[in-house]
This record gives sequence, C-alpha cells and structure tokens, in this order.
Amino acid sequence: MPGLPPELTAQLQALEDWQHTAVIPLPKDRALSKEVTVDGVKGLYIQGGSGTSNALLWQKGEILYGMAGTLSAEELVAAANSLTPSP
Repeated sequence: MPGLPPELTAQLQALEDWQHTAVIPLPKDRALSKEVTVDGVKGLYIQGGSGTSNALLWQKGEILYGMAGTLSAEELVAAANSLTPSP
C-alpha cells in the first residue's frame, strides 16, 4: 500500500474480516485510544490530544453506536451503559 508505513501496511493486510471491521485511523501525536467495555461488549474510547473532543464507539448486534463530548472514558461509558433501546 503506497505511502503507508510498513507496520501499518502489515496490520491492514492481516485483517481477515473486512465486512465486519472498521478501520479508525488515529494520529499518534494527537489522540489516544483504549479498549473499554460498554453494555457487555468491547468498545473503543478515543481521547483527543487536548482532551476536549473525546469519543466512544461500540457495536451491539448489528448497530454501531457512538458518543462524543468532553467527558472522560468513565463518564462516557457510564452514559452509554445508561441508554435503553427503543421499543
């Protein structure tokens, strides 16, 4: 893959399930990410470099959910866990 660092190219080439994989590029020097648990499933917390734009992504069933704001990982996860599905 032209223009990409070799380690990133290797990671992308190792993906086997492109139909169920979301690739989310994050700049190393401007964002941090960590895996969290949301409503019993794996989620991804992304912290912007300044901490003023953070996001939480998770998939439950076939729906991809997301929340963003200035909240910490713990606060976003708590807010996400408080959601109830609509009937």
